[in-house]
Amino acid sequence: MITVDASEVEGFIASLPFKRTLKPLISPSIQSGVKGLGLGMTIFPPGSRSNSHSHDVTQEAWYVVSGEGEIVVGEETARLKPDMVVVAPPGLPHHLTNTGDEDLKVLWIFVPPGPETEFIKK
Repeated sequence: MITVDASEVEGFIASLPFKRTLKPLISPSIQSGVKGLGLGMTIFPPGSRSNSHSHDVTQEAWYVVSGEGEIVVGEETARLKPDMVVVAPPGLPHHLTNTGDEDLKVLWIFVPPGPETEFIKK
């Protein structure tokens, strides 16, 4: 069994113009017993967003923990609220924006893993 307390994980602070905190929580690069997925959390302050990006071979899914926002995947846009799940297939550009007055907190899952390693503190 692998357990992680997200409140104890020091996050990577992305700089302006897209300030947010990224916390890789589960990854083959962190835990030796993990295979096939990467999982983490991003916390967006009000008005912040992620940069538009895509992953060539990795599918990304998000679970909204708290806050409100908007996600764009390819040409589609959806409103985000707690308990929503969104999935983006590989190759489609996507970004999230906090449109609310409180932090937008989302869990993300990468299958297969890999992109999360960019934010793992060495």
